[in-house]
Amino acid sequence: MAQFLHRIDMRLRLGLLQDPAVIERQIEREMKEAEAKRKKTAPAVPTVLTEEETRDEEQAKKKERREAEQHVKERQRPPRIRPLSESKAIETGANFISETFLFLVAAGAILFESWRSRRKETNRHESVQDRLEELEKEREGMQEQITLLQSEIATLLQQKPFVAPKTLPSPPPTPQTSDAKATLQSPEK
Repeated sequence: MAQFLHRIDMRLRLGLLQDPAVIERQIEREMKEAEAKRKKTAPAVPTVLTEEETRDEEQAKKKERREAEQHVKERQRPPRIRPLSESKAIETGANFISETFLFLVAAGAILFESWRSRRKETNRHESVQDRLEELEKEREGMQEQITLLQSEIATLLQQKPFVAPKTLPSPPPTPQTSDAKATLQSPEK
């Protein structure tokens, strides 16, 4: 089991090191080198090629491309992963398992936090929307009440015209003498 984990770990690490873009650039570089070599060895190229010469040149380019790809593939053979001693394999397997566990926990925590923040934002947005709807209903109800009151005022004005009340004369001040105070305080006399 430890050897198996070691092989998986090494394949993952080596697979990450092999970049397809680098391989493609290497193939292109070898194609350019082959083209430059062919131009040096070939006699002066005529300005006009016959159909057969054009076909031969295209086939030569395809052949060079295949050879370059094959050459790169030969160099890029998957390396042979040698088995480790049992103790070393157990140690690297344990390291691989612990690293995998840590990365999974970290990825899970990141996903959970993003989900939680998205949910929190959605709930906040929904509560704001609900409050806006309530306020809008309340405003519409007040508008209806205002129009109802305005129509009642209009009907009342039509029934009886509005007359401003006259100011009533203020009542005369009541004289409070000491005798009145005494009578209020002692009714026995």
